Amino acid sequence: PLQIRPFQPADAASLDALAVSAFEQFSAHYQDWPAFRAKVAQMSALAGSGEILLAELDGELAGAVVYVGPGQAKAAFFQPEWPIMRMLVVAPALRGRGIGRRLAEACLDCARRDGAPLLALHTSPIMLVALPMYLRMGFVRSASTPPIHGVEYAVYVKTLEPLHDSTTAPTATAQPAMPCTIAAATPADAAEVAVLVGALLHEIMQASGQAAFNVDLPATTARLQDFIAQGRYWVFVARDAQGVAAGFITLYEGYALYAEGAFGTIAELYVSPAYRSHGLGQQLLTRARACAQDRGWSRLEVTTPPLPQFARTLAFYEREGFSISGGRKLRALLS
Repeated sequence: PLQIRPFQPADAASLDALAVSAFEQFSAHYQDWPAFRAKVAQMSALAGSGEILLAELDGELAGAVVYVGPGQAKAAFFQPEWPIMRMLVVAPALRGRGIGRRLAEACLDCARRDGAPLLALHTSPIMLVALPMYLRMGFVRSASTPPIHGVEYAVYVKTLEPLHDSTTAPTATAQPAMPCTIAAATPADAAEVAVLVGALLHEIMQASGQAAFNVDLPATTARLQDFIAQGRYWVFVARDAQGVAAGFITLYEGYALYAEGAFGTIAELYVSPAYRSHGLGQQLLTRARACAQDRGWSRLEVTTPPLPQFARTLAFYEREGFSISGGRKLRALLS
C-alpha cells in the first residue's frame, strides 16, 4: 500500500537520487542542465525551510514533495503568506499509479491545517504530466515568472475550501456567472491552449480507464499554431478577469450529403475545474454557434463517449439543444 510519511535525515541520499532521476527526462530543455541538476540533487536540504513528505509504495521510496507554510521563506514571486508546494517528484518506474496526486493532496491538507485560503506552486509547460494534473485538481495560472535556464515557468494557485466537520454536510449553493472574455485564438495563444488540451485528454483517459491519447504539449502547440494560421481550426478561448485562460472550444468544417452541405464539428470543449459551474461552457458554446452561423453551416455536431462517466457532459449538450442522432464513434489508425 502507498503511505505518506515525514522525511527523516536518513532518507537524504535516497531522496536526492530520486529527485535527479525524476528530472533527468527534462535535461535537454535546460540551457545549463549541470547547474540545474546540482540544485535538484540537494532536495533534502529543503528540510530546513519546509516539510518534506515522502511517498512509500510497499516500503520503496516512490515520490516526494516539499510543503512550505505561510510566513516561511520562499521565492519573491510568491506572497509571503501563501503556503506553497515545491519539487513534487515521482520515481520514473512508478508513475501512473496516482502517487503524484496523493502527494499534492497531502500538501493541500497541510495548507488547510494551517488555515490558508489557497495553495500555490511553480511549474512549467514542459512538465507534460504534472501540469495537466494540477489543472485537473483546480489549480489556475496566476502569473508568469522568470525563466529558469531558458525554461518557461509560472505560478499556479488553488483556492481551498475549509475542512468541514464530518457530521455536517456542506450546503450546496448556486454558483454565480463568472465574468470572462471570449476571443478567437491566434497562434500566440497556442501554448496556453495546448496545456488545456493536455488536461482535457488526461481527464478523459482517467475517466475512461483507457490510454487513448498521446499527450505531447510541444507537438500539440506546433500543430495548433499551424491549424490556426492556415484557417483549418476555429479556436475560441475564455479568459478570466486576470487574463488567465480558463477554457476553450475548437471547431472545424466538414461536408456531407446527409448534412446538405457544410457543417461544423466541435472537436474539443474544456473548462478548467476551478472555473466550472459558472456558465463558461455555455458562453463558449454560444460563441461557437455564432461562428457556425457566420460560416453558413447547417448544423453543429459533437461526440461524447457512451460511458456513464460522461453523463454530465451529455446532459450539458442536451440542455443546450443538442439531440442524440445515434451511432458510435469508430476509428482506424493509418500508418
